[in-house]
Amino acid sequence: MDQLTDVAVAAASSPWVYAIVFALTVLDAFLVVVPSETVIVALGALALSSGSPQLGLLVPVAAAAAVLGDSLTYRLGRTVGLARFGWMRSPKAVRVFAWAHRSLDRRAAALLMTARFVPFGRVAVNLVAGATGFAYPRFLALTSVAGLCWAVYNTVVGAVFGAWFAGSPLLAVGTSVVVAVALGVALDRASARLASSRNRPTASGSKNPSRSRPARGTKDTDRQTGGSNQQMSTTLECIAEWISRQRWYAGKGHEPRLRELSRELIPSDDPNATVSIVLVMDDEGHVPTLYQVPIVERDELQPAERPFLIGRGDGGRYVFDGPHDPAYPVALLRLLAPEFSAQVTVTGSRVLSGEQSNTSIIFDIDGVPSVICKVFRALHHGDNPDVTLQAALSDAGSTAVPRFIGQLGSEWDDVGRPNGRASGHLAFAQEFLADSDDGWRVALRFASDGTDFTGLARGLGEKTAEVHQTLAQVMPTNEASEADIESFVDSWRSRLALAAREVPALLEQVEAIEAIYEAAHTSAWPRLQRIHGDFHLGQALLAPERGWVLVDFEGEPLRPMDERDRPDVALRDVAGMLRSFEYAAASTPGVAADWASESRAAFLAGYAATSGIDLDAVGSLLGAFELDKAVYEAVYEARNRPDWLAIPLRGIDQLVAAQGARDRA
Repeated sequence: MDQLTDVAVAAASSPWVYAIVFALTVLDAFLVVVPSETVIVALGALALSSGSPQLGLLVPVAAAAAVLGDSLTYRLGRTVGLARFGWMRSPKAVRVFAWAHRSLDRRAAALLMTARFVPFGRVAVNLVAGATGFAYPRFLALTSVAGLCWAVYNTVVGAVFGAWFAGSPLLAVGTSVVVAVALGVALDRASARLASSRNRPTASGSKNPSRSRPARGTKDTDRQTGGSNQQMSTTLECIAEWISRQRWYAGKGHEPRLRELSRELIPSDDPNATVSIVLVMDDEGHVPTLYQVPIVERDELQPAERPFLIGRGDGGRYVFDGPHDPAYPVALLRLLAPEFSAQVTVTGSRVLSGEQSNTSIIFDIDGVPSVICKVFRALHHGDNPDVTLQAALSDAGSTAVPRFIGQLGSEWDDVGRPNGRASGHLAFAQEFLADSDDGWRVALRFASDGTDFTGLARGLGEKTAEVHQTLAQVMPTNEASEADIESFVDSWRSRLALAAREVPALLEQVEAIEAIYEAAHTSAWPRLQRIHGDFHLGQALLAPERGWVLVDFEGEPLRPMDERDRPDVALRDVAGMLRSFEYAAASTPGVAADWASESRAAFLAGYAATSGIDLDAVGSLLGAFELDKAVYEAVYEARNRPDWLAIPLRGIDQLVAAQGARDRA
């Protein structure tokens, strides 16, 4: 034992001990397996029990090495980003990086001070600080204080036990190291409990009470009046100003009042870009609405990027709408379809123009547009049928929908849920049919040219029946209970009552429509199954050598997600397409009088031939669904396009007359 003590004391007395401490501490800043804390604690114990090394040199050497190591890790993050190496893309690393990003935004000083004492924590925080462009002068000041505190702490722990065991240097070293490890474990657990308490949902649904204060769309007034927005994230304020100008923002007519629910960092290969998915709740409307805002932060603004600039965000960085920046699409595709993205090379991306409620990104794979990714802007709890139904059809081998590639879901705080959490889909990717044509445009072209459309209409009926059959095989079905039937009929009657108040021209038909609804009520109902839910010519693509391909299974956007995710009556889709033929004919000047009726008949013939359903036997039920659709159209046109009101009114008259003829026969 005496020989070991002599060796330890001699080693501690060597001037090289300071160089060894310096090297180990620098390496420990990004290699957590290096035991720098243990060495410093041990040397602190020896300093008090044997007189070597000198504490006056040990502390500044360790502190300077800690600052240098943290700065090198910061520079590493600045240079390579957070996705260059495989370990950075592991689920655990991504979660830690996301936590570090959120925490730096909210409490940078406290985080940098405490992270120095947690080995993997300091690596993650310093990498994220560099990758996200955290101002280095501020980083250097904070990490210098943290490094000094860290060096003093470890030295003092060792020195205390060195003083207690002054005559036994090895006992002092062993005891101090054990205690230091125990204190480290306790500190780690305390940090975890603190993080857990900060992440616990508050009454406002935000993880952080200070961030649950709303960010309004007008910044200057709040700043001049000393409003609460002075404490808000600059990025959130920018989003509040920008979001009201977006086509997919549903809160037209009021100023957004946003609070941030979450901000998740996405690994990106671009070292100059920080990619995040931000979920914000708008509390201003009658019903709070949750939006997804993917953002990319950069230090520089290029002229071509100006149209997609959200504003100057946290730390003065430029914040861009993610789908329009090349870093986000690539990062998103790798996140939702890692195996697929590893096998292909993305050579470009662009946003599909003209969309109202979502954002679609087209990816060029090896120079060819091959993948389309839909990013949902307004989020809802529950599975999105646009994802689940198309995935189920594609997995079943159906060519009636584009090939499914991948999906991305998430969770967020929701105090209205039993467990305080909600979940839903953020985005999904599927095959892009570059040479296909929208069914609505195809129909208008045929109608205006006077070209026979019946062949294509019949093929669309066949494809619709094929999709219904596959959905019935791969998704749950159930018999229509009396409660189910009553729910459908009540919905028809409620819509009719609303229409009668808003469209006086319907009043003379209300009694006849009610009779048709009652006839459908008492007829035989088919099994309920999953359907498209919002079917019309614009939801079908005509692809060369493939025929009709059905898309956009999201259902009626205004219906709650849980309603869209239930089994329904397949005839609802048939009725929607029949009404679409009527609109195509009415939208085409000079169209032949029988164009719509012939197209309708051909579609029904194709559907019946493939499905095996006798449509005459369910005529009253089909008529009721088509009437309900026309009544809905009448309300919509009266509110938004009065010049088009004649289209649904004429359809209602024709449907009532047709049912009267069937009754007389």
